[in-house]
Amino acid sequence: MQFASALLFGAFWGAAVAGVSILFDNLARGAGPVKAVFNVSQTVLALLAGAVAYYALGGSLPPTYLEPGSTFSLLVVQRDLGLFFVWATTYFVVNHLAVSFAIALSSDRAFREVWNLNVRGVLGYDIVASALAILLAWVYIRFQQWVGFGSLGVILLVLPLVVVRHVYGLYRQVQESGQELLQVMVKAIEARDPYT
Repeated sequence: MQFASALLFGAFWGAAVAGVSILFDNLARGAGPVKAVFNVSQTVLALLAGAVAYYALGGSLPPTYLEPGSTFSLLVVQRDLGLFFVWATTYFVVNHLAVSFAIALSSDRAFREVWNLNVRGVLGYDIVASALAILLAWVYIRFQQWVGFGSLGVILLVLPLVVVRHVYGLYRQVQESGQELLQVMVKAIEARDPYT
């Protein structure tokens, strides 16, 4: 959502949407004020740092592949997509750096250890998954053209993703509960008959 709003409305409004959405998410989850301020700040900083890299390399918003009714060449689309992935890479590197430094400082662990634990296998996934923002922005623009209400397209695209995420979360809870129940049963059997 953060990247899509930045692609559609510019870096400033993308950062504003990111900040407000992260703030509401943290408040809904009951995060403390320091944690909420940190999460909002690091997200906005990472998004704006990525936007600076994007603009410095010649990117424009909205990109040509999102402009309604525009004709564009394959080279222009490739350039714009490449610039988007530079933005995404910068965003995730700054984001992971900030989070890893905060965790390293608060847990008195080495930065390298925290970085390896937080980023191993995730950074590539984050960058590839950020391409969903392009799809989200494209759907918004198309629904804006077709029915005059771009948010409807966003809702229709995001709703199934939210449902899948919720179902996956429930599956994880059931799996963890099963593990805990198994451990309790093993302890009960061991208490009754240590040999068994």
